Amino acid sequence: MASTNTSPTIPCEEKEPVVTDSVEQATASDLKSSTDKVQGNAANNHSIDTNFQAGVQKAEAITIAWSAKALIVAYIAIWLVYFAQGIVSGTSGALLPYVTSDFATHSLIPRTGVLSQVISGVTNLCTAKILDIFGRPHDFVLCVGLATVGLIMAASCNGVEAYAASQVFYTVGISGLGYCLSVFIADTSSLRHRGLM
Repeated sequence: MASTNTSPTIPCEEKEPVVTDSVEQATASDLKSSTDKVQGNAANNHSIDTNFQAGVQKAEAITIAWSAKALIVAYIAIWLVYFAQGIVSGTSGALLPYVTSDFATHSLIPRTGVLSQVISGVTNLCTAKILDIFGRPHDFVLCVGLATVGLIMAASCNGVEAYAASQVFYTVGISGLGYCLSVFIADTSSLRHRGLM
C-alpha cells in the first residue's frame, strides 16, 4: 500500500473573527467580503500609504475612489488619445517629405529624428519624477502642451533648425504622453489583466 502525503485541506468558508466592537466587526467583515475590482482579488483596505510621494498617493486615491464605470470611461478616453496620436503620426509621416523638401537640406532631416528620439528617451526620467511628485494629470497636461507646441512650431518653421526644435518638442511630448498613460493604466489595472489593455 502506497502512502500518500496530503496536505491539510482548508475549508472554503472561514469563520468571522470575534471582535468586541461592532464598528470594528463591520469594518473587518467589509474588508473580508469586499474585493477591489481594480486590483483583482486583493483586499481593499481603503487606505493610502503616506510613505510615498504626493503623486503616487493621488494615484492610490484614484484607484480606491473610482468606480468601474469611471475607469471604463477613462480607458475609452485613453483609446481616443492613442487614436488621435496615430492619425497625427500617419498624416505627418505622409506629408513630411513634401514639407521638408523646401529646406533643400535633405541630409539633415534624418538627424533631427535621431536627435529628437535621444532627447525624448532621456526626458522620460524627468517625466517619471514629475508623475511621482506632482501627479498624473499635471504631467499629462505638460506633455500635451509640449506636443502641441511642437506641432505649431512644425507648421510654422522655415528652416531645418526650427524643424529640428519642433521635432524635439513634439517627440518629447508624445513619448511623455505615452509614458503617462501607461503609468495610469498600470495604476488602475491588475497585473493579470494588464496584457489585455
